[in-house]
Amino acid sequence: MPEMESYSGRVFRVFKTVEVIKLESTGEVRRLKSPTVFLEGVYCNGERHEGCDRSCFHFWREAWLERADPQEPGIPQSLPLRPA
Repeated sequence: MPEMESYSGRVFRVFKTVEVIKLESTGEVRRLKSPTVFLEGVYCNGERHEGCDRSCFHFWREAWLERADPQEPGIPQSLPLRPA
């Protein structure tokens, strides 16, 4: 999703690991094939989706992220992941 680009290079904590999702359209439950997370405070603002106000979390594959250096100033001690 293009709106995810604005978070690149910034530091966020992992809010939750996502392993299973349920499709709204069919009710089908799917297990995600690659490790995926939600990041704290990172969600869709609807700007690129005709003003949608649902505030959905973005799905971040762990392969797209890198661990932040805990010694870096301003980094919380919980070792957050940073979008690469």
